[in-house]
Amino acid sequence: MLIATLFPDLQNVIFGTITNSWLSRTQSLRNFTDVVVQVTVKVYDTILKELLPTPAKTHYTFNLRDLSKIFQGMLMFNPASLSVRTSYLISKCAALAP
Repeated sequence: MLIATLFPDLQNVIFGTITNSWLSRTQSLRNFTDVVVQVTVKVYDTILKELLPTPAKTHYTFNLRDLSKIFQGMLMFNPASLSVRTSYLISKCAALAP
């Protein structure tokens, strides 16, 4: 968590490199690497801010390992089998990303 706090762009570089190699296997999704990483990291940051641990819910402690598991789950999927609908959703997320 400290490294991500000191170097906020580092997680974009690391997960961007991994996602780029995964999405580069498809022609139609090759350009969406930055969008997928930015939106995923943005959701992760929102979770960190909104789901704070409480005495009743001490399991609400998230770290960089949880973010890496999201990308690990994406890597288990074959990007060539993404449907047109999924490509459309990714392109809509591109419009929402900063």
